[in-house]
Amino acid sequence: MEKVRAKFEDKRKRQARRIIQVIEEGMSKRLRAKEDENWVLEEQVKSHCIENQIWQDLAQSNEATTNTLRSNVEQVLAVKEDQQRHHHQSLNDTTTLDQSYFESNDIANDTTTAAETGWSAGRKRMWH
Repeated sequence: MEKVRAKFEDKRKRQARRIIQVIEEGMSKRLRAKEDENWVLEEQVKSHCIENQIWQDLAQSNEATTNTLRSNVEQVLAVKEDQQRHHHQSLNDTTTLDQSYFESNDIANDTTTAAETGWSAGRKRMWH
């Protein structure tokens, strides 16, 4: 009876060791799978961080380009406005000069005949 009990105890220990071994193997496989999954996730995080930095750099570059273009447009508009102001001033100066020329030479009231000037009848003399 003692032999049967010893055999039974030995068999129970072997089964327990086998169960523990199967559990350990299963846990080891699951642990390796989780480590692999964790590694993949870590690589994805690294990739996303790099991509994020690229997008931030691109956004900063686009912002700098936008600021440069805005400045260029403002400069062009300022030059155009200045040119228009000078053009209008030049027109005003020319009109003033023409008026003062005609007034000083009394051309507007000149009564020289068309025959004397060679101009058609009814037209006023413009130059001396």
